[in-house]
Amino acid sequence: MTRDDLRKLERLNRLLELDESFSQIVLATSKEGNAFELRVMRKWRSPEALLIPIAEALARFVCSENFTYVKACEGPSCTLFFADRTRGRARRWCSMAICGNRAKQAAHRHRSKADR
Repeated sequence: MTRDDLRKLERLNRLLELDESFSQIVLATSKEGNAFELRVMRKWRSPEALLIPIAEALARFVCSENFTYVKACEGPSCTLFFADRTRGRARRWCSMAICGNRAKQAAHRHRSKADR
């Protein structure tokens, strides 16, 4: 990565600077024997602050993901990208339950019409 690449992430860094997070001890949600857990909380002082969790996820992705494995979903109306971590790097859809299922249904309808 270069300084120019870092400059492209400047807007993301400015959004991350808006965060007002703090830690708080709360009752544990899992039943693994611990009664308490430490959870990161936020003060939502502006509408832009609602974007901070998304910005953090994007920042983690930019810093940790190998971009050679990032692909666009092949769904005709889908605009999502995903990291293809499959062994053969043959994944085609963002979600098999949504776009993959739609593609398989469309292929089935096409085969059914061809058989008539």
